[in-house]
Amino acid sequence: HFTIPLRTFWRWQRRYDPWDLQSLEDRSRRPRTSPCRTALTAELRLLAIKQQHPRWGKEKLALVLRAEGINLSGKTCWKILTRHQRIIRYHTRKRRAPKPRVNWAEVRLPGDLLQLDTKVVSLHGQPMYQYTIIDVVSRWRHADIFVRQDMMTTILFLDMAQQQFGRAVHMIQTDNGKEFGRAVSRWLSARRIRHVFSHKSRPQENAYVERSHRTDEEEFWSLGSSGATIRDVRTNFAAYLHMHNTERPHW
Repeated sequence: HFTIPLRTFWRWQRRYDPWDLQSLEDRSRRPRTSPCRTALTAELRLLAIKQQHPRWGKEKLALVLRAEGINLSGKTCWKILTRHQRIIRYHTRKRRAPKPRVNWAEVRLPGDLLQLDTKVVSLHGQPMYQYTIIDVVSRWRHADIFVRQDMMTTILFLDMAQQQFGRAVHMIQTDNGKEFGRAVSRWLSARRIRHVFSHKSRPQENAYVERSHRTDEEEFWSLGSSGATIRDVRTNFAAYLHMHNTERPHW
């Protein structure tokens, strides 16, 4: 009825005790004799050395035992220590994966690499934030002024800049600021744009956008005619940016 051999049925029938259902439990398949098992004296010596030097690993312990004439492999030492619960687990800090960096061999055409950064400016003592993005090949640039500096503002600015750029963008480089965090990386990844980072405390790796900020300081902000309100500042800065991209001579 159950399509099993007769000897299987008789084996379980002989084992079955109607007053003890544990008689139907699986039994250990461990062999009755183990000719290759490690000698008890070697096992005790291994445990003694491990107790004396709890930080030593399996290979070091095997080397010490070999010097005493006891030939055990590192794997055998590990099995014995595991069976006796003598393995010490180290709770180390997981190392973060390195951030992606620029491969300058891939930068040949406009859109291959754009650099993005922010600059703090002031209006009547109140801080404002200039977002700037520049194409390192064509030097085309887009910038705008915001009153906040966070990831949502960065995404808003990138959306505006992508519409202004008018061509495919393959890679954007930023520093490690909080305004360029994971939400920005996910937004760029959804549009098949690689988000790469400069090394910490290395602003020279963002040299193009950093140099453009110096130009803005010299030719716009230091003149003192940026505007009286945030609306005036944005209007005047947009006019300056249009002149910078279309009329100003670039070397």
